[in-house]
Amino acid sequence: MSGHPDPITELYAKFDALDIAHKTYEHAPVFTVEEAAHLYESQPGGHTKNLFLKDRKDGLWLVVCRDDLAVDLKELSKVLDAPRFSFGSGELLVETLGVQPGSVTPFAILNDKANKVSVVLDEGMFAFEVLNFHPLRNDRTTAIASAGSCFAQRLSESLRGLGFNYLDAEPGPAWLPADLRAAYHYGTYSARYGNLYSAPQLEQLLARAYGEFEPVEQSWEGPEGPLDPFRPRIQPGGFGSMAELKADRQAHLAAVRRVCESAEIFTFT
Repeated sequence: MSGHPDPITELYAKFDALDIAHKTYEHAPVFTVEEAAHLYESQPGGHTKNLFLKDRKDGLWLVVCRDDLAVDLKELSKVLDAPRFSFGSGELLVETLGVQPGSVTPFAILNDKANKVSVVLDEGMFAFEVLNFHPLRNDRTTAIASAGSCFAQRLSESLRGLGFNYLDAEPGPAWLPADLRAAYHYGTYSARYGNLYSAPQLEQLLARAYGEFEPVEQSWEGPEGPLDPFRPRIQPGGFGSMAELKADRQAHLAAVRRVCESAEIFTFT
């Protein structure tokens, strides 16, 4: 038995310690974005590509961005005020980040004990509530909850404060105290859908609400019960059972339909 700890187990332990919801999918090894694309239907959320770069003065960079974002290395070097970029070798990748080619991931920065690598994150990724990355190997994909702008949340608070008739189609149980109502994301928006950052997310939600799309992935395993992959933060710890999750989801999608059919003005930012 090896005395070395498993790096992937350590990675998941860090997620748990930081209370980061995560779900890992096992699959055949993939080495390119094109090879990974056929997995997307069963993996909700945003998908990414990770570029390990070396500049002309031997500086090392890890660029993490949306999988469909076109990256011009010449222009990127100008934006970052860095010498001309080229791709780092596989040997250098293993030496600095401890992962093999095809397995590049932002999580590998944990292996950069000498702090040699500068990390660049694409702001557009955070339009997704869930992001998918390799967990240090390319035969698995780990989805984690991300964070982004809460402008729409602030907008709803302002509209209420100004006395507008703000539609709340999913206010939650009347017996639930105000602090728990907030913790479980009732009343944050017109329905309990969490943050929606992009038009495709909204389009997918509406397709689900009206029975035009049924996701392959129905749940994630949370620390205390199943999580809704499309709303991983709305139920801290997870639901009590899969039946409870499904009942809540049906009530939620019904609330989404009420919003669409009752609101005179619908604002999406």
